[in-house]
Amino acid sequence: EELAFDKIAARAGTGKSALYRRWSTPKELVLDALSDPDTGFGTPVGPDTGSLHGDLTHLLGSFARVLGEPHGRALRPLMTQRPRHPELFDEVMRLIVLPYERIL
Repeated sequence: EELAFDKIAARAGTGKSALYRRWSTPKELVLDALSDPDTGFGTPVGPDTGSLHGDLTHLLGSFARVLGEPHGRALRPLMTQRPRHPELFDEVMRLIVLPYERIL
């Protein structure tokens, strides 16, 4: 499904004009939303539980919790946009996955 302001506006219960006042493209809206610190995305804190197993369990558990939140579930449809919007997919990976990869 294509990213489009009309679909985003309908889902958010607002008009397209409200979205256009703040963002010029759906891609900008998505990246702005993913960059918001309230989403839980961003730079995760590397745990120090005293064991590798404990650190990995904590880190992956926190990632799973974030993905289970409504904003995390919104990532699933974004992943399907890779063929249409490879630059958006790359930004999602940079913002969400790579910070965890760096810790690992």
